[in-house]
Amino acid sequence: MDQTYFRRRWLILMIFFCFLFLQQFDMLIVESIRQKAETFFNSAGTFSEIISFLLAFMIAISYLFWGINFDRHSRRNLLVLASALWWATSWLNSLAPTIETFGISYLAGLMDFGSMTGIYSIVGDLFAPRTRGKVFGLLQAAQPIAYFLVLSYFQGFFIRANWRSYLLVSGVLGLTMALIIYLFVREPKRGLREPALTGIRISGQYLFDWETARDIAEKSSFLILCGLSLFSVLPWMGFSLWTSALSHTDLGVIDESVYPVFFPMIVALILGNVLGGFLGDAIFIKKKRGRVMTNLFGFSLALLTCISAFVIGDLDKLLVRILISLTALFIGMGRSNVFAMLFDITLPEVRATATSILFISQLFGIGIGWVLVRAMEKTTGIWMIFFSLTLTSIIVNLLLSAGLFKRMPVEIENLRRHMAYRSQLEARLDSQNK
Repeated sequence: MDQTYFRRRWLILMIFFCFLFLQQFDMLIVESIRQKAETFFNSAGTFSEIISFLLAFMIAISYLFWGINFDRHSRRNLLVLASALWWATSWLNSLAPTIETFGISYLAGLMDFGSMTGIYSIVGDLFAPRTRGKVFGLLQAAQPIAYFLVLSYFQGFFIRANWRSYLLVSGVLGLTMALIIYLFVREPKRGLREPALTGIRISGQYLFDWETARDIAEKSSFLILCGLSLFSVLPWMGFSLWTSALSHTDLGVIDESVYPVFFPMIVALILGNVLGGFLGDAIFIKKKRGRVMTNLFGFSLALLTCISAFVIGDLDKLLVRILISLTALFIGMGRSNVFAMLFDITLPEVRATATSILFISQLFGIGIGWVLVRAMEKTTGIWMIFFSLTLTSIIVNLLLSAGLFKRMPVEIENLRRHMAYRSQLEARLDSQNK
């Protein structure tokens, strides 16, 4: 891989950021369109429940399917294919004559959602370990930005607009992303930016195999990271319930009274993703526990601000709004470090698969959060539900991060030794070929 390509890696990162943003934006809008289509086709509530159940199942399958295949084949070509699927399923969705065909094409459209695992894998091979936290933080900022824009400005517009026309435009966006990725993204060698392989010409082909994947799944540190990923989404469930309760469901826009809390909280979460990545990288350069230390620091502060906000309890007070925003900031600091830590302990040829499992654990977290919300909402107020889920998430993440504190240096050293051994093999192979 030449130096010109490395100089273009920030352009590639921005392309991937746009891809993730548009993908998340499209999914949120299409979810609103699905509700409108069900009304248009006079669909019964049972059909909506079936679709909602199949939605999580299809996304989980999508993550696993793309994760394994990204580790076995060209990630760049598969991303082009995923973008082409985005285009095809959007157009099929727009042409659906019945609610049944709409539901099938809607579920088929979820198959491209798991393609984000390939983006993380490519980015991990373009940036060295000492910078991965910040670039993952930038990528993860795409989701809350899309969520904010949809909920604040676009959801009501697209509900009132012609949903078939939007799906046609969405398909064009997918086709455009396929063309951009095909023209500007090249396939980096797996493990290219690992310290032991820096400056070494990689000629070997390192691809997914089940034995390596099984070894990763048996690592205690990997299981803890999955736990962190699972519990990190609980605050979102309470937050979604809160914003839904303050929404005008007929217009699809939220009440203006929620903006003084909603807007700063989303901005704080976006900043937290980026800040946590920068801070984790800075400490990781000096200490192998750097990312874990960042998580422990962030969750400890989040615990204090969350409890303080609940004790005061009056959302009309500026101090409570500030404390809620700070809680979102500190929680957001942990997510980018979770993905960076995953890459610090995982072999390059199974990173997309490991990332897919991390995303699947988030789906389980959403399911657990949904069950908890349904169990509490009949007897507990929205503010108490929001606080309970957030506090539970913070405490569990603190405990899990403490468990990682001892294991991470050992796991990082194991990976570095393996990559050093691989570099010796590559150097020997290169000398034989000369």
